[in-house]
Amino acid sequence: MKITIVGTGYVGLVCGICFAEAGNDVIMVDIDSEKVKMLKNKQLPIYEFGLPKVFERNFKAGRLHFTTDLEALKSQMSYFLHCLRLRARTVTLTYLLFVQWQGKLPTILIPIAFL
Repeated sequence: MKITIVGTGYVGLVCGICFAEAGNDVIMVDIDSEKVKMLKNKQLPIYEFGLPKVFERNFKAGRLHFTTDLEALKSQMSYFLHCLRLRARTVTLTYLLFVQWQGKLPTILIPIAFL
């Protein structure tokens, strides 16, 4: 299965690496070109116990990919995850939305987690 994840912060990156560990092809998108460059060079911007080994294993297996160009991926993705912060007045929520992509319109929208 091809999964595209927008946002390579703590939630998006950990989810993406875990989906890759489960055998999925994961493309991670971020607007921060320096972070994408860092990830392409096998450098993690966050730390989570055990994550570097899982990251390295899946990077070598070719299941993890990083880019800044979401538009170019729309025709290739099977599933789309949006992992970005939502700031509302004094509260910051991190949310994860799971979308099954079919053509140009999402057909299923399921909230997975609100942290």
